[in-house]
Parts: sequence; C-alpha cells; structure tokens
Amino acid sequence: MIAYFGEVESNNLGDVAVYNVLRDCYSLGKSIIPLPIGRELMEYLLQGRLTRYSAVMIGGGTQFTGINAEYLKALVQCNDRVWSFGTGVGSCGFCEPPEADLSEIVCFLSRISPLTVRGPLSQDTLSKYDIHSEIIGDPALGYAKERNSFRGGRKILVNLVSPVDTYEKIAYQSFIANIAASLSVLRSKGWLISFMALGPGDYGYINKFRTAFGFFDSEIAEIYTSVDDFFEALRGAALFLSMRLHGAVLASCAGVPFLLCNYRSKCHDFAALIQQEELLLSPNSSASEIMYSINYLFSNSHKISSAIRSKALYFRDRQSKFLKKQLCS
Repeated sequence: MIAYFGEVESNNLGDVAVYNVLRDCYSLGKSIIPLPIGRELMEYLLQGRLTRYSAVMIGGGTQFTGINAEYLKALVQCNDRVWSFGTGVGSCGFCEPPEADLSEIVCFLSRISPLTVRGPLSQDTLSKYDIHSEIIGDPALGYAKERNSFRGGRKILVNLVSPVDTYEKIAYQSFIANIAASLSVLRSKGWLISFMALGPGDYGYINKFRTAFGFFDSEIAEIYTSVDDFFEALRGAALFLSMRLHGAVLASCAGVPFLLCNYRSKCHDFAALIQQEELLLSPNSSASEIMYSINYLFSNSHKISSAIRSKALYFRDRQSKFLKKQLCS
C-alpha cells in the first residue's frame, strides 16, 4: 500500500478530484490510502504507523508550499521512498500570500524522487533552487474525455471565490464589479448565467454577488465532491468562467472553453501547461478587457475546445504511464 499526502475530505472539488482520479481513472483506489492531515498527521507519524506503507505519494494540488513545511519534512524523515504526482509549487491560494516562502522546504525536496510537478512555473521555481523535476500535469487531467462532446449553447457558468485577506478583499472589488458588468451585458443579449460553488465559502460569496448585482434568478449549483455532477452541469455551456483552478482543469477535460482568474501562480502554471495563457484573466482586468476575452473565446470556441482537450488527453496518458512504471518499480 502507498500512503497519500493531500487534502481529501475538504469539501473542495479540486482536492477531491486530484485524489479520486486515482480510483476513477487509474484503478488505484484500494492501494492508495490517504493520510490524516494537520496535527493528526504528526501524531500518526510519532506512533510509527507510516512503516506499514511501501511509499508515500505527495498528491496533486499545491502541496509544495511553506504551509506544509513541517509535514513534508516529517514524511521524508519517516519514509525513504517519497515521490510526488503532479504536485504544484508556490502559494496554495487566498489562504497564503501570493509569493509563498519556500525556504523551509527546499532543503529536503531533493529527497523526493521522482519529483513530478503540475506545470512549467512549478518546475521553474524549483530549478531556481537547483532542484530537478519533471512536468507531468495536474492529476485531475486524468478525467479527460475520449470524445469531445462540446457543442456550446447559450449558457455561461461562473465560479467566484472570496479572498481571505482584508487587503485582497478590497483589491478584488473592482474585478468582481467588472465581472458583474460583463455578465449583465451577456444576460441582456439572451445568455443564461448560472453559478457554481466548488469549495468552502463559495456559495455564500456567490449569493452576496447575486444580491449586490441583481442576478437573483440565476441558480447556484453546489458541487463539492462529485466530478460526475460537475461534468453534468457543464452540459450546454459555452464558457466556464472560474476563479478556482480546478474548475478550469476539469472544464479542459470535457473540452469546454474557460476563462480563469490568474489570482495565484498556480493558475498561470496550468494555463502555461496546456499552452493557453490567453485564457487567463488578470485580476486587474477592466470590464472591456473581460468582454474582449469572452468575445475572443466565443469566436474561437471550437478551436480552443479541441486544443485544451487534446492537451488534457496527452497528460492523462503521460500520467498513466508514469503511475504504471512507478508502481511496478
């Protein structure tokens, strides 16, 4: 059995997807066992319970970050076979400053082998510390669909996330207002606007957005634990506008064009991975710039759909080969 380090029961679809993909797409559900997190993990390690596992997998999501320094150090000290699977490097989200401090983890990352990462920005960050890594893509790309069922429609799906830091909340007010202005224009042209809550706090924040900007009649789908439900909600969508990274990752798997708010480097990391950096929205975007990006996407929707799904399939197959090799060694 292999121990898995990463969030699993966080009510966050991204965390759920990067773990469940091992079961759903790679048939590894019974051999990959999630470890407890936080202080429970430290108690678990002190009891010597990690010895029952042949190896430790550092899972998907942005795990190579200063917040996890204590846990990563303990894992490499307790098991001499630790490897990573498409792990991100840097700030994990709004709960951490944009420029994450990696000084406490670089000293023992060299003991993780093979060290595979999500994308080119993660790789470049590690290379600055002379740490070699291999790009293998985000694990959730394992959900890539063989057939492209994208047909488009008159529906736009939107995911919004609230910043945590007071300064960032203020800084993002203009961006959110510009999103609202763009959606209002589209609604006036007959587009159906629907919202999707994918993680903790999303529903309340989106509901406040609906009230503040007059989207009372737009529904909010709450999808925290089911990738199948996410794909079902995507049916008929021409665009998925997301602040959460894995909204864009999973949309790519289905070939649904997306625009992703570039609020942390992990978003750029993924867009660079699939060579679609033009699908990033800067938090400083004006309403006219957001509309320009939306119109660009509409004009090139089928081309973009094919390109993002093709990249998703490429990395899915690469991950499958990596896992087979790793688990047989």
